[in-house]
Amino acid sequence: MVVVVSAGLRQLFRRGENRVRASSVLMAIQGGIVGWNSGSAPYDGVNPSALPASRTEELAGSEAGEWAAARRFASQTPVPGPPVPGPPVTGG
Repeated sequence: MVVVVSAGLRQLFRRGENRVRASSVLMAIQGGIVGWNSGSAPYDGVNPSALPASRTEELAGSEAGEWAAARRFASQTPVPGPPVPGPPVTGG
């Protein structure tokens, strides 16, 4: 019973995976800030101030969508348990 509960909780929280994903989004946002501060492409265009905000929104929206999809998949994945007895096997 304890194994089943711990497996379910591990599936639910996945702390390591969440930390890696959050870190990658943070690094992408920080990279955009550095690019914007230096005025490098694509931040060297007509309206460079609007680009960091829209890029951050894209990253956040994408991550939220991926997170929601992962949660849906985790909720649909059955937690392994003891085998269910089937009909008796007959020799034939």
